[in-house]
Amino acid sequence: LYPESLSDDEEHLVLDLSDLASPLLKSLQQYDSLVILDGTWRNTRELVLVNTWLQSLPTLALLNAGKSRYRIRKSTHEFSLSTIEAVAKVLPLLDENIDSETLLKPFEKMIDQQIQYMGEEVFLRNYR
Repeated sequence: LYPESLSDDEEHLVLDLSDLASPLLKSLQQYDSLVILDGTWRNTRELVLVNTWLQSLPTLALLNAGKSRYRIRKSTHEFSLSTIEAVAKVLPLLDENIDSETLLKPFEKMIDQQIQYMGEEVFLRNYR
């Protein structure tokens, strides 16, 4: 799961989530697994460079995926998602038995706990 800016690579797929009739969506269903790299863009780029077998795998960008629910994260890109949010967008497209809201419950709980630990004043000062 990478930004659209990689789309000039022929192995980079761009899936517009506002078009669920997309032929790309049907082609994604040929895959039986996803390899998800979790970390900063710099970290994941390094993982790909060091592990050449990863370079042979297609990458995927999600368009119109919505805003991130990660309230304690600062990002320079308005519509960048955390790893778990991106996974929660893709998995239900590949398996109709997966509920993204259920998948994100621990994520939401983690955010609530982190805000509680930092205190409302710190949260409002740094993230609002």
